[in-house]
Amino acid sequence: MRMEEQRYKILILATGGTIAGEKDATGTIVINHRNNVIEGLVQRVKDAWNTSGTSSSNVSIYIKHIAYKDSSNMSQKDREEIGTETFKELPKYDAIVVTHGTDTIADTASFLGVALKTDKPVVLTGSMKIASEHDTDAVKNLADSITFAIDARDNGKSGVFVVFHGDVLEGKWTYKIRPGDLNGIKSYFGPIAEVDNGIVKTSVGYYTGTAQKQERPKSQKSLIDHSQERKLSFDTGYSNKVALIRVQSYTSPDDVLSASKGKDVVVIQGLGDFNVPQVLLPAVKKAMEDGTMVFVTGPTNEAHGQIGSYAVGMEALKAGIIPAPGPLPFVMQNASFAVGDGGRSREEVLERFISNYPAPLVKELKSYLNHPSATNPRSANLGIFLHETERRRAILDAFAYRVRGVKERLSSRTGAPQKNPEPENRQKSRVA
Repeated sequence: MRMEEQRYKILILATGGTIAGEKDATGTIVINHRNNVIEGLVQRVKDAWNTSGTSSSNVSIYIKHIAYKDSSNMSQKDREEIGTETFKELPKYDAIVVTHGTDTIADTASFLGVALKTDKPVVLTGSMKIASEHDTDAVKNLADSITFAIDARDNGKSGVFVVFHGDVLEGKWTYKIRPGDLNGIKSYFGPIAEVDNGIVKTSVGYYTGTAQKQERPKSQKSLIDHSQERKLSFDTGYSNKVALIRVQSYTSPDDVLSASKGKDVVVIQGLGDFNVPQVLLPAVKKAMEDGTMVFVTGPTNEAHGQIGSYAVGMEALKAGIIPAPGPLPFVMQNASFAVGDGGRSREEVLERFISNYPAPLVKELKSYLNHPSATNPRSANLGIFLHETERRRAILDAFAYRVRGVKERLSSRTGAPQKNPEPENRQKSRVA
């Protein structure tokens, strides 16, 4: 459907972050909802569209400020507030764009990706540079987010997404690689689409499969009225008693026991191929005997290891540790919701935890959990890894990102003109 044929209503939920920041007298970036930065950015986006010969008259953009802070200060309660506002406001709009700080944008995207079932697009974005910088990425990221939100709404695609540096990412698989990098938000599975000069381009056909199935688990604690048949729901049944252990060679059993005391969930960020040193296993078993669910993930957000490929990994599986591939923000949020607010059996927790993975990984995870004592994990098809096509694409994407980064750095050193974040000559635009 062309933009001219209907009027779109987009709500921006502004939650602070660099994209809403400005420098004080000392040069320190501060965030204050009274500074009207987001309002100014929206006007700059509209001006860019109009200057390029396109029209913004068919897009009505509304702004609401909530949980306004540096995202390093975001708590799980703040994320619940963002989810509650999204759930409440979404029926009134075609899509919601959440502006957010980059330090924890992946945590909020993962939270919403697990908790929120929606029949409309919800898009998170932010920036690495404040709006007043001459080379800010704030205008482009906000414009791209609105463009994608409208395109997704036109094409019946729903879910939680992150749009950053022209890439469209499935929200719950995102993570931040380094501060200040304009291309610093990545996805475990790579981008599902791109926004280029106002046009949404699909990526290897994956975007066509991202619409959510509108099915809510029977045990889900929801704010929705169960007497009404609606596709929108928001789950608030998560545990706040979650601990993370990043394993190093000097991590001791006492560290494990201390971190797990009184916790519902412990996530261990292991070594190599999701390995946990055997010296820690007695403490892990003790934690599990005391009622703590223990998960193990890879040493980095990019880890696509093969759990159980080493004997030390198999020993961890035999001990009952639950394998959890994926970026850390997703693993933490998924485990928190899987355990919930109490009363779930181990089988129920595992079923809920596994349900948020893509189908190929669901099969692999179930194979692991059904055969934890297999002597040969490879012959039993127990390896957790990216589907081969996904692995190749991830490698190619990573290479392309590096090449693009090198070109940008070389361009900045030689003084070559940079791409204007507010282009004067947009080609055909979905938002025009």
